[in-house]
Amino acid sequence: MKKILAVIAIMFIAAARLFSQDIIVMMTPGTYIKAKIKEIGINEIIYKKSNDRFGPSLSVFKSDVAMIIYANGNVVVYNKSLQRSKEDSIAADSIPRLDADKCDAGKNDAIFFHGKMGAHFALGFCFGPFAIAGTLLLADPNPVTGRRTEKMSEHKKLFNDPTYLNCYRKKARKRMLLMDGLGWLSFIMIVAIPALVISK
Repeated sequence: MKKILAVIAIMFIAAARLFSQDIIVMMTPGTYIKAKIKEIGINEIIYKKSNDRFGPSLSVFKSDVAMIIYANGNVVVYNKSLQRSKEDSIAADSIPRLDADKCDAGKNDAIFFHGKMGAHFALGFCFGPFAIAGTLLLADPNPVTGRRTEKMSEHKKLFNDPTYLNCYRKKARKRMLLMDGLGWLSFIMIVAIPALVISK
């Protein structure tokens, strides 16, 4: 029994690593790469695309990268000019934003900063459809309660804006449901199917 549990634990960790991804945020506004970082060189960052782990290694110049958000939540900023002065921040926040801009800001914050994805993968693996139902009925992702969003977002002035909040919640909930589903799928592939095969 202990051996079976150990094998399941190893498979779970491997599946979690498979679905984890780093995000390379480029200097071009709104451009990012979902990747698995392989190596940080002196001038280049070498990576594989997250949806093609067995494909060729690609590279990008560090000078073209704004920051990297690692799967474990760590963030490395490569372009210090992103750290705006207070005067620039106040000037930018004083510019009226269109609803589309607010919605994009909410979606981007949910993608880059809303955490708990690993926890939802684990919930999906352990509880399957119950985890999905729980996320649908109970989850209320919020930038204020999300420590990473609160700490790192440049859109704090929008945290109470209805358009921003609506887009943030929708995007974060979709990603949480996706991880619940991937966790459940992993359970089926790693545990349920082999168990059925063995029982026959």
